[in-house]
Amino acid sequence: MEPIIANGKRAAGFTLLSIMFMVLLLHLSMLIALQGWDVRITRDKEAELLWRGKQIKRAIERFYKERKSYPQSLEQLFNLKYLRKEYTDPMVADGTWQYIHPFGSKSYILGVKSRSKGESFYLYENKDKYNEWEFKADVSQQNRRDQRPPGRPQTPEEISAGKPK
Repeated sequence: MEPIIANGKRAAGFTLLSIMFMVLLLHLSMLIALQGWDVRITRDKEAELLWRGKQIKRAIERFYKERKSYPQSLEQLFNLKYLRKEYTDPMVADGTWQYIHPFGSKSYILGVKSRSKGESFYLYENKDKYNEWEFKADVSQQNRRDQRPPGRPQTPEEISAGKPK
């Protein structure tokens, strides 16, 4: 069989070469698109980490406000309905959090932080690594609210009981 001749010249292989070039361009565009997709997935995971961490922080604060002690685990917060579900760490495969313990005690948790050592796109409290993002309950405000502010007049019961101001 004779090769195709265009304008008196041989054109064999030109079609194959143009198809290979088109496949190369398609492959490069797919690589660029997948790289952007990976960044988007990571940013979504970061947003989820922030949301879950803040939910756990608020649950610990409510627990402390009502019970005047810290929870022993996230499971306890879930079982007592302080959390809707047992939230996992979205940045690590197994989903386990690193607990923040108060005053060196391992039996109670004050908050959580991610175990992932990756660098973040966002800054959270001026920290750029996930394992530095701490979602810790701030119970110091609650302790101050429980105490009588200075200069507050005594109640009639306090006056009759002879308690000093």
